[in-house]
Amino acid sequence: MFVRQLNNWENLPIDVGNMAKRARKNVHINSQEIYLGQDPSSHQIGDVRITFAIVPKGTISIVGKQTSNEITTYRTKNNGSINLLEQGSVDVSEMFARAHDENVALTR
Repeated sequence: MFVRQLNNWENLPIDVGNMAKRARKNVHINSQEIYLGQDPSSHQIGDVRITFAIVPKGTISIVGKQTSNEITTYRTKNNGSINLLEQGSVDVSEMFARAHDENVALTR
């Protein structure tokens, strides 16, 4: 839920050295993706393209419900939900204000 709100994903480079040694026929590997199929420049039904992405280490601000060691969606008394995430150190009142502004824009 919260992960979908992250917006600074970066491609994770693939270590071609080890993978290329183990690659079988119809497996094509470069630093950006692994392609399973006859020809990466001519896609066919059933071919598979695999990429990896990460969000770089950094500070995030989250509003939700903490249970043990995880944060989940907070359910309000009227069955609403709260799950806010912003990158950086953001004051909770600012996060609620932004969420309110976004909600108003969506309901107009």
